Amino acid sequence: MAPFEALYGRPCRSPVCWLEPEDRLTTGPDVIQENDEKIAVIRERLLSAQSRQKSYADRRRRPLEFQEGDFVLLKVSPRKGVTRFGVKGKLAPRYIGPFPIVQRVGIVAYRLALPPELSHVLQKLEQYLPLLENLIFHVNLVSSNRQISQWTANLKIQWSSALCSSSFFNLRSPKFFQIGDLKFELQMMLFLYGAILRQRAVEILPENLVQSATLFREAAGLYRHLADESFASLQQHSLLVEKPPEILPSVSTVMNLICLAEAQAVTIRRAEEKGTSISLLAKLHHGVAEFLDEAAVILYAAIGECKDISSRFVEFLSSSRALHRLRGQKYHAESLKTAGKVGISIAVLRVALTDGKRQMPGEESWKSTYRKEIDDTAELLRKIEHENGFVWREKVPSKEELPLCEGNKIVSSIPYQPKRWERELAFKI
Repeated sequence: MAPFEALYGRPCRSPVCWLEPEDRLTTGPDVIQENDEKIAVIRERLLSAQSRQKSYADRRRRPLEFQEGDFVLLKVSPRKGVTRFGVKGKLAPRYIGPFPIVQRVGIVAYRLALPPELSHVLQKLEQYLPLLENLIFHVNLVSSNRQISQWTANLKIQWSSALCSSSFFNLRSPKFFQIGDLKFELQMMLFLYGAILRQRAVEILPENLVQSATLFREAAGLYRHLADESFASLQQHSLLVEKPPEILPSVSTVMNLICLAEAQAVTIRRAEEKGTSISLLAKLHHGVAEFLDEAAVILYAAIGECKDISSRFVEFLSSSRALHRLRGQKYHAESLKTAGKVGISIAVLRVALTDGKRQMPGEESWKSTYRKEIDDTAELLRKIEHENGFVWREKVPSKEELPLCEGNKIVSSIPYQPKRWERELAFKI
């Protein structure tokens, strides 16, 4: 007996089987044919309704594509009680600009040239962190006082996680975490500071490679500080069901390795511009992949400890690692060909293509870049195989006989030096 019939004492009528309660149900092939006909009518009407609603929505929508140099407005999300752009709350602007497009980085993603005044967030963080460090220092001095302990215990500090949002490092998330600890505020603030340094490094990458690499190294040093100097009081909250990934030392270590990998990737771009040898470029790309390999091992262990890490963050890590490994193998094959080892060069390219196609990223913005690298590698393989077939006729070894290309890590993090506002605080107890 169905739950509806048990509750109301009569069978439920539906568009599929619209019968009176006293009617006897049809059984056998007839009911199957009747159900199929009704389902066909339902699908037809659903498609009609969807098409009608789509026509209404399309009246105010059109496909838009922008080019470098176009000016566009930037949408910002006002938050209740927060002052932004000089206006508080719901009166804050929803769009700011216009700003010029400096680069297209995806199908619907563009990099904008933002004015210097929008960098005030970084400046405010650099002013706030010494004050916070000083406050925590003086609170620790009088931590034995009962009133101070009660005051700190009643704190309700709430943060959203940059690693839990749907897009990697969107710096905003609909999910909030709350831990009543001043050191939680400091930990999250330092993590945010590192994220903004990394974001700034990405923004200035097309203009200044040296400064971009420096910012990546500074962010790496900050995350190294967070991983080494993790607060014991925050680890007491590790038993919480929901906790932000930022308080885990392992996640800070992962971010340290990612920033080091990005700094070395910027260094590779400078080396390519200077005409560095192909063999060294291959080792540098493999060095980036080794940074990311180490980060991936730590991240997968951290996912078991904190399941709120964004899937796009994991995708970013795996896609970057596959891309640099493919580029490293391509440069390695070119260096082998230059050294006269044509057969080994062909084998390296074949293995690179097989592994590369198996690791194709799922995100569309990554696919275009990765597919282009696959096509370039396939074209290089075709040329070397053609040359080997007509000129060299060298034997192509198997995968097990290939020499390994060792990576070379040449970048290091810039150590973070905590700054404390040197002024004594007095508490009214």
